[in-house]
Amino acid sequence: KIIWPHHVEPAPAILVTNPKDARFSIPSKEPLWRIRQSCHIRFLVFSNETTDTLQVEILIDGKLHPHEASFVGDTKNPLWAAAWDPSVFEDRKPHQLTVRVTTADGKVGVSNTVFRVDTHRIKIGGGSGEFIIKSKMSTVVSRTGSPASV
Repeated sequence: KIIWPHHVEPAPAILVTNPKDARFSIPSKEPLWRIRQSCHIRFLVFSNETTDTLQVEILIDGKLHPHEASFVGDTKNPLWAAAWDPSVFEDRKPHQLTVRVTTADGKVGVSNTVFRVDTHRIKIGGGSGEFIIKSKMSTVVSRTGSPASV
């Protein structure tokens, strides 16, 4: 006889889509200038709970964000948004965005995003991997692999 453990409900999983995390941005390949023109913080919340039972809290640099988040998605697109003014953060410094989602039974999901409005990337000490991501590797490979360069 097999005795299965009871089903464990996970905490909500959160994916911030705007602003882009500056640690993982690629300025040469992404339109990061759009962050300063955006009017909403956007994020996806994956949870088995219904959206009306979720409590969402947004903090920027440890301070409660003045605009509430609202569910703007549908059953296939769990998108949430909160109004914001990116010009407030245009000081050439990194800022920390924290999104915390709590379910009715107390499970908490947290996402931390470091962002910049000035399109600069934050170095994460990734060594050669960081260099490869930042570079235009297709240009490097096509020049070194061509018969003319041999």
